[in-house]
Amino acid sequence: MTHKDTREGVEERKREDRGGEERDGRVHILSHLQDHSKLKSCSSDFHKLLRKIQGVPATLDFCPLEMTVVYSACAFSIAQSQVSQAESLLTEGLQRALCICTLRLLCLQWAIWLSMHRLKHIQDLKEELSSLSGRLSALEDEQREKNLAPQTPRLVAEPIRLAELLDICTILTQGAEWLSDGRHSEALSELQRGFSLRAPRNLLADAHVLSGLCLANMAFPLNTSALLSSPSLRGPLSVPSPASALHSLALKCVLHGRVAEGVEHYLDLLAVLRSDHPHVVHTEAVPALPRVCELYLETATALLLVGRTADCVALCDEVLSATLDLLPERLALEDPTEDCGEGEGSGSPSWGWDHDTLDAMLWAGCAHLLQAHCQAHVKDWKLATQASPVDPAGGRGSKVCTLQRLKGLSFAGRGISFTQRDQLREALRDLQLGTQLSPECVSAGLWLGEVLWRLDRQHEAASCWEKSLASTEPPGETFPLYLQELKCNPSLDPTVLRNRVQNLTRT
Repeated sequence: MTHKDTREGVEERKREDRGGEERDGRVHILSHLQDHSKLKSCSSDFHKLLRKIQGVPATLDFCPLEMTVVYSACAFSIAQSQVSQAESLLTEGLQRALCICTLRLLCLQWAIWLSMHRLKHIQDLKEELSSLSGRLSALEDEQREKNLAPQTPRLVAEPIRLAELLDICTILTQGAEWLSDGRHSEALSELQRGFSLRAPRNLLADAHVLSGLCLANMAFPLNTSALLSSPSLRGPLSVPSPASALHSLALKCVLHGRVAEGVEHYLDLLAVLRSDHPHVVHTEAVPALPRVCELYLETATALLLVGRTADCVALCDEVLSATLDLLPERLALEDPTEDCGEGEGSGSPSWGWDHDTLDAMLWAGCAHLLQAHCQAHVKDWKLATQASPVDPAGGRGSKVCTLQRLKGLSFAGRGISFTQRDQLREALRDLQLGTQLSPECVSAGLWLGEVLWRLDRQHEAASCWEKSLASTEPPGETFPLYLQELKCNPSLDPTVLRNRVQNLTRT
């Protein structure tokens, strides 16, 4: 092979190599053009999808999907060196996600500010906060229309309800602040804005009350109290004091069998009365609050019913100590069979004693009666017969029925105690007096029949039982709580008594 052939071969290979490089270059350029076209197409698809998603209000359920599309669209934009576009997409996506995720947290921030009385912070974001309920409502309506099941855990309080509650509470707080500052017109406008809100009735009532205070403080020459002086309006328009409301609750609990709960309310009431806040009680309250000795006696009765006899005796001792100086030295007894209705409403007793003296006699007698019940509760029948009062004055006047009720229960209680000691003659005497003074007292009639039965006077006993079992005790509100027939006394089984009557009838 010559030198010439060698040189030609080399050049031929060089030409072949250059041709291969040119072919490889064309293939690379063609592949690059194809990848760029695919990249641009995918980017366009993601951008179209993102525009569709962001064309409707953002929802919490679809926030993860939207963030995924935002991420992919931004990645394609960066791949195409479109950094500004990617930044714009990311900013808008984050704003929408932040709006959705922070609505609930914004409700909590609002609640914290309101609880800490930071009204200025709330005012600074007034526009955003005032539209919060509407935005939450729109999201809720959208989910309801599309039947979208929420994918988030259940919350202890729905944000939209919390926002509605915060709205009315903010209005009340701000209105009260302006009212105390003398800005009555501004306070009235703010409070009237709350009338149309969806809010609990008690808060709407508060808004109306504060609005009324605004109007009352604004200049008006006419005194409206003079126009509303009708006695028929005093009850409906009167607001009971907290102590009156607590007393009513305590009494209702005891009368309806929730005695333990009633005891707690009574003790709370006594604590209020002993506190240094006399403004909690006002004499014009409806219903009127009983006098202190009467409250002590009611509380003592409730304590007795739950078996707290020592506490009952202690309260009765306080009543006796408070009434000691008001009691007369001598008590005039009159015929206990006199008509208790005569003289009712006369305004003053016919025997010349003032009301304080008469009340003191009644309270002292009731205190002794409750202490006798305490002795009977622990089955100290001898002491129970000694403690039972039998001599509070009778007579005519506005309190005669209550006095006769006290005397009737006193005789009945002592008669029952005598029965437990098997002193039947003394028991018969007292029980007869008790039923004569208080014929509506069922237990006195039943025990009177028991005594007659033990004295071999069976037919009289049967008649007494039939009469007593057919009668009913008057409603609890007829007499004070401490003059009710207490269930803590020894009782007789009505079924056993009826069987005795039936057996006696057969013979």
